[in-house]
This record gives sequence, structure tokens and C-alpha cells, in this order.
Amino acid sequence: MKVLITGGMGVMGAEASRRFVQEGHRPVIFARHRDEWLIRDILDKVDIELGDVLDMPRLLDVIKRHRITHIVHAAGFVGAVSAANPALSIQVNVMGTVNVLEAARAFDVKRVVYTSSKGIYGPALGEYGAPTYKPVPEDHPKNPKRIYDSAKLMGEQVGLYYQANMGVDVVVLTARWA
Repeated sequence: MKVLITGGMGVMGAEASRRFVQEGHRPVIFARHRDEWLIRDILDKVDIELGDVLDMPRLLDVIKRHRITHIVHAAGFVGAVSAANPALSIQVNVMGTVNVLEAARAFDVKRVVYTSSKGIYGPALGEYGAPTYKPVPEDHPKNPKRIYDSAKLMGEQVGLYYQANMGVDVVVLTARWA
């Protein structure tokens, strides 16, 4: 298995990278900036490729050159910066996802894991909020409040479309803490 982790220097991407390293793989981290803080303990066990998910030629080149078989798509435009620039948030978080899925389709990547956000469900209330934080079931109504969460929900829908219609094996992972 040769895995590409987009956003591999972010919180979720770094944790995914670490897990693949622990399992004996050498993941390829694809990130816009070289910020090694979260992966400093595994730097000698990963390959790093700088690039942007909006740069399709670069993405295709990295997938081809490294013979990628699996992708964890954890790249995203998050937080206050996302809220301040909703157009860019949609562009990166939705169109970037489309690019990843198109690249996966072009190279017959075996599986794409798309990392979503608990924010797609809206604020954690009742039994899903403090103090119990019961896991939210997948069929819970979606009610995103922030542009980032709306974009992540759109990314989920795009991934499911590619799964159903384009022959790309997509798994959506929604972390409680993301």
C-alpha cells in the first residue's frame, strides 16, 4: 500500500500519517506549507510533497510518481480564516475534494478516505453535548452553522456521488473532535 495524505501536516493528517508509519508504511504527505511541528517524530519515515489540492497537475504528478494506491484526504481551509473568506473555503474544501477524487479516478486509486467534521451536525446539544458527548449517529439530521462545516458536508456529498456514480471507493470519516 502506498498512501497519500493530503493535509498531512495538520492535526488529522498528522495523526493518520503517524498511524500508517506505526503499521510499517511510508506515507506521502501532501501539504501547502512545510510545518513539521506535528510530524517531527516521524519526519524520517515519511515523504513530503508540497502542493495544493487546487493544483491538479501537481496532484496528478505526485500520485503518478509515488504510485499512490490509497488517499486520506485531510486537507482543508479551516477556522477563522475560512469564515473570513467563504469563497476560498468552498473552493479549497469542495473543489479541492473534487480534484482529489478526479485524480483518484484517473489513477485507479483503490480507496479515498474523506475526513469530515462533527460540525456538519450543528452544535452538539442534549445527549450529544456536555457532559456525556454521546456519539452522533450517521443518520442524525445535518445542520451545519459555519462555512467550513457546510463545505465539509458538500465534500461528503461529492464523495458519495463519486462512490455511487464514478467508480471511486470513498469512505467518509467524521471525527467527533474535528
